[in-house]
Amino acid sequence: MEINGHEIQFKDNAVFLEENKILILADVHVGMEEFIRRNGVLFPLNEKKELLKRLKNLIVEFKPEKLVFLGDFLHHFQKVPYKVYETIRELNSLLKNYEIIVIRGNHDIMLEYILKENTNFKILDYLLENKILMIHGDKKFDIDFNFDLLIMGHEHPVLEINKQRFPSYLEIVQNDFKILVAPAFSNIASGVKINELESNFMSPYLKKVKKEDIFPIIIGEEVLKFPDLSKIEKFL
Repeated sequence: MEINGHEIQFKDNAVFLEENKILILADVHVGMEEFIRRNGVLFPLNEKKELLKRLKNLIVEFKPEKLVFLGDFLHHFQKVPYKVYETIRELNSLLKNYEIIVIRGNHDIMLEYILKENTNFKILDYLLENKILMIHGDKKFDIDFNFDLLIMGHEHPVLEINKQRFPSYLEIVQNDFKILVAPAFSNIASGVKINELESNFMSPYLKKVKKEDIFPIIIGEEVLKFPDLSKIEKFL
C-alpha cells in the first residue's frame, strides 16, 4: 500500500517501510506477562516465546536492515522482573546483525537501565528518515520537522466487527501530511475500539482529528482498507 508516496507493507501488527528497509513494531510491552502474574493472573501467556517467534517470521519475510521499536518497548514497572532481562538478552542475540532503534515511550521509565548492557539498542526520542517521522505518540515535539508521513503507536487501536476484535492500523489524513497509527505488537496488551477513540485519542498529534479523517486498515488474507470512520461507525 502507498501512503503519501511511501510504499508500506503490513503484517502481524508490524509495519515495513520498503524504501528504508525498516521494520517497525509499536507497543511491545516486554514484561507485561510478569506484571499480570504479580497481580494474580497465573495462567501462561507465552510472552517471550510469541514475541521471538513472530519477530523471526517478520525478519525472514521482509529482510529488514533496521528495526525500530516505536515506544512502550517495556511495560511499566519500578522493580525489573528477571524474565525481562532474559527476554532482552534473547532479543539482542536474535537482532545482533541489525541496527536497532528504540523510541522512548511513556512506559519506558527503566529503558536506559535495562538496555545498558545491550549495546545493539540505540535509544532515541524520535527518528526522521526520508520525510517519515517515527515517534511513540505520547508527546508533541517543539521542533519544525519536515515530514509528510508520521508513524506512531500509543493508541492500541482495534476494529470490532460482530463482537470480534481485529488489531487495526489507522491511516489519518491531515492538511500537510498523513498519520499512520500502528496497533500494539504485544499479544497481551488490550486494544481500544476505534469508534471509542475519536475525540478521545491520547496523543496530542490526534486531538483535532475528526471521524472523516480516519481510515481503518485490517489485515486478513489481504490488506483491507475501510471507508472513513464516519461512514462505517454505525456498523461497528
